[in-house]
Amino acid sequence: MNTQDLLNTLLKVKPGINIAGSSTSMGYFYFTGKNVITYNNTISVRHPFLTDFTGFIRSNELLNLLTKIKTPKIKMGLKDNKVFIQTNRINASLNTIEDDDFVTNIKTIEKYIKKAKWKQLPKTFCDCIKTSASIYIKEETDNIFTTVSINGNTCISTDNQRVVKTVMNDEMDDMLIQGSEIEKMVSIGPIKYASDKKWLHFKNKYNCILSIRKISGTFPDLTKMFKFKGKKIDLPKKLTDGIDITTVFVDSFSPYINIKIESGKCILSIESNYGKVEHKSKIKYSGATVEFGINPEFLKNMMKYSATVIINKDNTRLRIGTNNYSLISALYGQDE
Repeated sequence: MNTQDLLNTLLKVKPGINIAGSSTSMGYFYFTGKNVITYNNTISVRHPFLTDFTGFIRSNELLNLLTKIKTPKIKMGLKDNKVFIQTNRINASLNTIEDDDFVTNIKTIEKYIKKAKWKQLPKTFCDCIKTSASIYIKEETDNIFTTVSINGNTCISTDNQRVVKTVMNDEMDDMLIQGSEIEKMVSIGPIKYASDKKWLHFKNKYNCILSIRKISGTFPDLTKMFKFKGKKIDLPKKLTDGIDITTVFVDSFSPYINIKIESGKCILSIESNYGKVEHKSKIKYSGATVEFGINPEFLKNMMKYSATVIINKDNTRLRIGTNNYSLISALYGQDE
């Protein structure tokens, strides 16, 4: 068996692992003989991989072992309810378990997949959904704003202070996707999708399938919020240097940088649990002070296409971006 092929397969399905979770999630790779499957009650990932044994193997130990094996080939099989891994110098065994509940859940998803009617994803789907997922409500609540909404060719999300809208090159079925799961879904490089009454399925060219539990609800139409006129401010071109510097302190608890535009100056700043930094650039501006928070990667990407922000007449809302990628943000801390 090729060591790297096995390791690559396990890394592809790893997003479905949840070793710290509850009784509804599993910290195991499930080898079915035809696939390797993971499941954590919210998502399930399966990737084709042929073996002559079946069983659940703890993910941590298997991954740690394989990453330390340097030989390109290993021998792997089942003996006395243990999976053995052998090379010329290594003789290891890993305990396996059987879990009827997880098998039942996985087989239920498999039934849906077998009936799936696959559709082609828009070519810009991954870029658009990933950009939209830079902003959503992170708390584990029933709030509809923990999701990204897909409606036709538009992806949209919000955290109640900012709204991100991206436009794909083609339309697809309407759906809501949990924001916290989008990075995992994008990681497999999906090219097709299907949906049923309980699951959304995404498949890549290697037949690796990630299934996300379907979310019901109505996402409000926020697209009209982008339609306003106002004063334009051209951000300085050197602002990207400041973005790179301030991202040093960006983390999951402090994901946004602060931008303050005042007479002659554009100031980027961030303060997190690990420290703070500020970057100043000159700007041609003499109006009232404008201040807002923004995801730095989103801002950097936007500045490849447009460095112009538009502020509404009441100085309460700002828009930046292009026809395909745009963000609006509530403004705060304005000085007269």
